[in-house]
Order: sequence, then C-alpha cells, then structure tokens
Amino acid sequence: PRLSPMATIPAMRDDRSAPFFDGAADRRLMIKHCSCGNYAGPERTDCSACGDPTFEWVAASGLATLVSWVVTHAKPTPTGSGETSTIGLVELEEGPWMYGLLLGTEGANLAVGTPLVVDFVRPGDGETIPAFRRTAS
Repeated sequence: PRLSPMATIPAMRDDRSAPFFDGAADRRLMIKHCSCGNYAGPERTDCSACGDPTFEWVAASGLATLVSWVVTHAKPTPTGSGETSTIGLVELEEGPWMYGLLLGTEGANLAVGTPLVVDFVRPGDGETIPAFRRTAS
C-alpha cells in the first residue's frame, strides 16, 4: 500500500539488520532465534534468556496479538483534518514484542488482544517494512 508521510516509519538498513530487510522485501517477517530456544526481536543484540549474542535469523509465523497502540495526528490543513496513523505494539506468536504500523484501523475499535497478521509496506523509496492488520477471522 502507498503510505502518507505521516505513516512513514524511519527504517535504516545496516549490515546487522540486512537479513531483516531482505526478508521483508520477500514478504517474510524475520526474527532472531537463539540456540537456547528463545526468540528475540530484530533489534536484540543478545539473548534475554541466556545472554548469548549469537542468533540465527528465522521466519516468524506472521501472527501477532495487539498489546497497545497510539494514534498520531498530523496538523490539520486549511482544507480539512490532518492525517492519522496508528502505531501498534504487538506480541508475535513466537514471543517477542515489536512496533509496527497498524493497517486498516481507521475508525476501527481496537482492543488489547486483537489478533493480527503481518503485512508489508514500502514507504516512499525506503525499505520494505512489516506492518500489521486484523486477521480475516
């Protein structure tokens, strides 16, 4: 989907994050998996369970649950109200929490525990990034 500037989440690729962005470009949500069995979000540099800094990148299921959210509002324009975006904190089925744009939530009632599924957006000329929408159920 095409995103407004209001909905753009800054995302910068570096050597450490390349597997995450490569996966997103292929529509796969990549997270880290430790040899101790713990899963970690893409930003983690060491395992929260055992402290090991060595991870394997794996594809997550893409299923998540809404933990919290915030609605951002742009300054109103002379011709109408400003744009809004909804950013959610989600818990992935594998356990890690991460932030992402919530799609299709305009005017929708959100609740803690809402089931979500990953989708992907590419803001402007930037990297493809994960976003989340309600499951079809």
